[in-house]
Amino acid sequence: MGLEKWMWKSRRGLLIAIIVVPPGISGLIDFWSPPIRAGIEYARPYIGVIENTAIALGQRMVVFLPERGPERLDPIYPHAILAPAVGQMITVAAGITNIDVRVYRLAYPRYDPLDGLGPSRFGGRWNSPGPRLLYTSDSILTAIEELRPHLPLNSLKNFVLHEIRVSALAEILPRDRSKILIDDSYEASRQVGDDWIRRGQSDVLVAPSSVDPFGHTVVINLAHAERMDIKLARSTPISL
Repeated sequence: MGLEKWMWKSRRGLLIAIIVVPPGISGLIDFWSPPIRAGIEYARPYIGVIENTAIALGQRMVVFLPERGPERLDPIYPHAILAPAVGQMITVAAGITNIDVRVYRLAYPRYDPLDGLGPSRFGGRWNSPGPRLLYTSDSILTAIEELRPHLPLNSLKNFVLHEIRVSALAEILPRDRSKILIDDSYEASRQVGDDWIRRGQSDVLVAPSSVDPFGHTVVINLAHAERMDIKLARSTPISL
């Protein structure tokens, strides 16, 4: 018949089909098959690098999608958030420096995201009661992990995720402050924060997170609002 027959088998060796290829085409396949295989073998390391990069990116980024309510039935989520899992300040050296970053905080809808009244009334990890401070985080994941232990059943329901843009002079604390961070009484960390407030050299304190080894708490001193640029970039309802 002048035809060449190929067999197509499954992984278990079962015959699925017989492919009939005219001699002219089979000759082209035979001719190009070795260089194609050689090209694939040559590109395999590069393909592996791309694949590993994609996997690493997927491990370091998280997508948050707000719950869809009855008033928003369109098929495309308008507020998808691609969030870095590693904080922005992870590579910044300790010391005083200018920063221009986006920071995040979670709050109930009824609260003003920029008032700083909570730390003023009750104090926080890095301050005694008194000054108006805004506690934020340098990544969404850090903001979630910082808040979760203080909630019943570790549930984040009906919160608003606020993204804040801040450009200011910041004091970056070194990351080797583990003894301060494990002090649940806040005594040691409050001494550091109160001293920072008293000196007044910078507008923002960047401290290592107590719950996220790759994240930072970014404390903004609202008493210095006139000498820094702070804006609410966007607010997104979120439930986890």
